[in-house]
Amino acid sequence: ALEHHVEITLANTRSVPASVDVRERVPVAREDDDDVQVRAVSADPPWKPFEQPDQPVEGAFHWQLELGPGAEQTLHASYTVEIPSKRELVGGNRRER
Repeated sequence: ALEHHVEITLANTRSVPASVDVRERVPVAREDDDDVQVRAVSADPPWKPFEQPDQPVEGAFHWQLELGPGAEQTLHASYTVEIPSKRELVGGNRRER
């Protein structure tokens, strides 16, 4: 299993509150890859699936939040990609470089 962690820091430098929508996408296994699984493990604060009726995007999530004037907030998310040992990951885990 390959573990991935995402951290996004937001800062509102305005003098008024800001409504923020942050979108993130996790990988999606191909339909014919039954032995590959991607799992969203955690998100803090919790995120929701991002659904677009016109153009669906698989594996999309988003945070919707309000940031007060001068406020800062860090968003965290984790997901795993499980690949059987019989498979080889070409190029390795590029996010770790």
